[in-house]
Amino acid sequence: MKLWLCLVLAFSVSAFAANVALIKSSTTADPAVGTYEVDTTKGNVAVFLPATGGGSFTVIKVSSDAHTVIVACQLAAATINGNASMSLTTQYQAITCVTVGSVWHALLPMRVPSLPTSDPHSAGTLFQDVTGFVHVSGG
Repeated sequence: MKLWLCLVLAFSVSAFAANVALIKSSTTADPAVGTYEVDTTKGNVAVFLPATGGGSFTVIKVSSDAHTVIVACQLAAATINGNASMSLTTQYQAITCVTVGSVWHALLPMRVPSLPTSDPHSAGTLFQDVTGFVHVSGG
């Protein structure tokens, strides 16, 4: 039973890792990759959403520099929430885009700018993950 559990865990971790890509230069999003971690230490980086098919992509700016991640549509007529592109400018700011035809929708919120250190309704501590979601630990 221990071997089976180890194999399941190994498969689960490797399957998750295969869906995340760290990029340092502009690229067109690949349907096989669900999440792009973008390092902009050497300059602005664009992630182009594909022109065809449904799907979803999460793009996260992982570096703390002043450069920008630009999320744009590969197809000129396509839009993201009605815009030609969206930008990520601060570390851990993230956006998840889903598509219906040539229209991409950005699911918000993006990064929360600041958090209190404790939750007045519990003994837990608030923390924010890399996608911008707030969780309570402890308590």
